[in-house]
Amino acid sequence: MTDDEQMNADLRATLFRRAGEPPPNVFLLEQYKVYLQLLDKIGDRRQSANSFFLSINTGLCALMGYMFAREVPGHLRLLLWVIPFPGILISYFWFRLVRSYRYLNAAKFRVVEAMEERLPLRPSCGPTDDDRRRFGCEAGMGRGPK
Repeated sequence: MTDDEQMNADLRATLFRRAGEPPPNVFLLEQYKVYLQLLDKIGDRRQSANSFFLSINTGLCALMGYMFAREVPGHLRLLLWVIPFPGILISYFWFRLVRSYRYLNAAKFRVVEAMEERLPLRPSCGPTDDDRRRFGCEAGMGRGPK
């Protein structure tokens, strides 16, 4: 289908839709807004997870500092060598979680880009090719993390 035929089909669909039915772009715009809210919630969850893991690691470091500052009995000195291992394990899980959020956000940004291509105006880019190049929105160029 050529561009002219597609424009005519879109125009016919807009002009001859049922009375009171909103144009198709309204549904897409609503989906787009909901999807952006989901992206924001994912960012909030990621921040909460970061705060959780940072709190645990900070507590372990504080415990180590306390034990180094005080004279501890011999049987507790073993803890000075054991405490770092849970910290390392927690840091590993933290890394894996942050990486999974990065992949999730990248996938969601690709969906947002696909939705924006169907909107009359891409909210993050201008309406002309010059604007798209200026804002880094060229074809095949993702805006999300890779």
